Amino acid sequence: MASSISRRKLLTAAAQISMGAALVSTAGAAENVCVDLKKMSADEVTSRNSLHWTAMSAHPDKSCSICNFFTATSGGCGMCLILGGPTYATGYCDSWTAKGS
Repeated sequence: MASSISRRKLLTAAAQISMGAALVSTAGAAENVCVDLKKMSADEVTSRNSLHWTAMSAHPDKSCSICNFFTATSGGCGMCLILGGPTYATGYCDSWTAKGS
């Protein structure tokens, strides 16, 4: 007995597979947390806020990875001398200074 798959079932299965893949990739990204503001003291969070720190730079040519104060560690993370702690290589703050400046 031959079974046929309707177009609707095929499209539904494809959508479910895509959503599953997206969830798996998101779960993998969640493992790479460089900065956890919930574990920082109020002073550390205030310092980051005063420098307008962000995990993702809005400036394509300015990110922590190419800042003079950044030292890479692993997995897209690093340490910042100005922030006094961890940051993302993709981050940015008002104290950004090009390497070698």
